[in-house]
Amino acid sequence: MDWHMPSLWHADAPPLIHGVREITSEEKVGIAHADSKAAIYQRNRRIQSARQKARQGSDYTVLDLETTGLSHLKDHIIEIAALKDRNERVVGQFHTLVQCPVPIPAVVSKLTGLSDAQLMTEGRPIVDVWKECLIFIGSDLLVIHHASFDYSFLQADCKKVGLSVPRNQCMDTLKLARQKLSKLDGYSLEDVSFYFGLNVAGHHRALKDCELTLEIYQKLKEIWGQSQIPCKHHLRCE
Repeated sequence: MDWHMPSLWHADAPPLIHGVREITSEEKVGIAHADSKAAIYQRNRRIQSARQKARQGSDYTVLDLETTGLSHLKDHIIEIAALKDRNERVVGQFHTLVQCPVPIPAVVSKLTGLSDAQLMTEGRPIVDVWKECLIFIGSDLLVIHHASFDYSFLQADCKKVGLSVPRNQCMDTLKLARQKLSKLDGYSLEDVSFYFGLNVAGHHRALKDCELTLEIYQKLKEIWGQSQIPCKHHLRCE
């Protein structure tokens, strides 16, 4: 019986060179198409990355709190303010006084100009304030001077009233100033404001401090350069 093996070579097939078949014109087109898709993908990634860098620090919300003291364990928030910024323009404002369950210390009353009677008549319950404020903030990048301090109060209050603790990314203008303004004696909001020649009249009120923090952040971005400003970090209690 004769066995006939089918030929593995056809007249119209491209020649084999040392066992490697030459790529056909159709396959070359397919490879070029794949390369083109990869190039388009990489180009789009570069464009997206450039856009993200351009937006970095351009869309954010500035937040500031006034409190009865320095401890989030025993002291209370008495005022909250926030400014929403889009493309270096303020497009929204949140500001309210907060009801306080204890008398305001005399030193705090002197600093802020706020009184127990004012908080009693104009203040709102902290749970309602945070519900509205967190909606106002949304998922924005937060810009705060001395972020760990403000966030410790935010975190404590959210836990007390049963709200989810936000995990927004944050730019801390105090940390940015320490990295770039090495000759300052201190880095409080007032110290950095003086360095930049800002008017601090009305300082120690939440809305005014938001305005100062906003101006400081914009000036620090100019110093750092938009592409070199340090990466954002997630808020955490430090």
